[in-house]
Amino acid sequence: MPKLDHIHTAPQKILILGANGQLGQAFARMFEASTSSAQQDFVEDYVQASVGHIQRCSDLASAQDQGGPTATGSDKYKQLEQVCIQTQNRYKRTSESVLTLPGPSQGGPDLSTEHGLQALERYLLEHRPSIVINAAAYTAVDHAEQEPEKAFQLNAILPERLLKILAQWQGRLIHFSTDYVFNPNYETLAIQADKTIPYVGNGQLEPLTHNGLVKCGEDAFAESIIDPMSTYGLSKCGEEAVAESINTHGLSERSEDTVAKSMNTYGLRKCAEDAITEPINTYGLSKLAGEQAVLRSGLPVLLIRTSWLYSVSGHNFFNTMHRLMQQQTHISVVDDQWGVPTSVDFLVRYTWQLQQQGAQGLFHVVPDGVCTWFEFAQAIAQELSIAGETLRLKEILGQSYHQYQESMVAKNQGQGAAAARPAYAVLDNTKLKHTLNAALPTWRESLHAFIHA
Repeated sequence: MPKLDHIHTAPQKILILGANGQLGQAFARMFEASTSSAQQDFVEDYVQASVGHIQRCSDLASAQDQGGPTATGSDKYKQLEQVCIQTQNRYKRTSESVLTLPGPSQGGPDLSTEHGLQALERYLLEHRPSIVINAAAYTAVDHAEQEPEKAFQLNAILPERLLKILAQWQGRLIHFSTDYVFNPNYETLAIQADKTIPYVGNGQLEPLTHNGLVKCGEDAFAESIIDPMSTYGLSKCGEEAVAESINTHGLSERSEDTVAKSMNTYGLRKCAEDAITEPINTYGLSKLAGEQAVLRSGLPVLLIRTSWLYSVSGHNFFNTMHRLMQQQTHISVVDDQWGVPTSVDFLVRYTWQLQQQGAQGLFHVVPDGVCTWFEFAQAIAQELSIAGETLRLKEILGQSYHQYQESMVAKNQGQGAAAARPAYAVLDNTKLKHTLNAALPTWRESLHAFIHA
């Protein structure tokens, strides 16, 4: 019989910061599911090798419950039962240990204060985790303009302090950042907010507007073609479009199957990891400061940029749209900002794959594809309808971000204006695909899997 001391690797102690947030919860769910599955597989494989027959621990438990032959106490089954119990106990002592540290709303330390950081440092020194997953962050983009100190404390000072402690035992940090560290070098795409492409309740889009703009849905199999003499001549192709659309302004939107970046007279292209950063709001500045602290540490870190994160919990675009679609017949959504929607399940899955491969440095972890907030809202409505949910929604209207900012000023009586946001900070995931040697789903496929899970 093989020795138990040689059948499992040494355990890793993993600490999740921000465990009550949408990202921290997703990591906790992943570890819980993987630990349960791995434990069962490990125990079964070991028992078969040890006892020398095909009986399984799960078969043993089932037979005992039914009063079968194992209940009579034969020598063979006594041996199997003993090995099952011994191996399960051994696995529990040697498997990954996951620690979670929630935020102050759940009784954890307030990491936006010096007192909270000192409490965290004491916790780290006591538990000495092998890996810290920093899912704690300040993400209130608009509020950051009014409380920049808190944003920088959580997004920049926290990771720097983490690394100083982890350096004592070469602990590894997994840290997350944002597309908001970018701002492509152009003023506007000259897309006006008077266009309207309504959601008409059956998952279809109005094919043409009075400005001549066409938006192809993600299920389109051909490129979108528009009147080249329309006011703006813009064409927006869906993720499965075969060819890129080209218009009189030189804007090029390539399908997700092509490797090359789209380039035009405005310099529009997806942002690679080494693209020039130029945040235009306090939130972006604080996240960039955190990136710089992480990368200059010289420690084994995994730095992940992602964008437009959503999940079933927390404050995010998906949950906001879902609620509004249940409550209102008409909603307005910004249609002149582009990005890549990313579910927390996607982010957690591919981040951990990078970790398991020992990857270090900066990676963009987003699905394939690109869309506007407007198109994202359209897709949410379509997928919810496909899933059989009845929505009160009748129409989604497009509006510019400038119009949205003006509406927020009016709503808040001149206080708390919406922060500036980049219009085309689209993350390029080529490095991720090459490192993992894997094809990635589009954002629409990821959304479909998320809703229909």
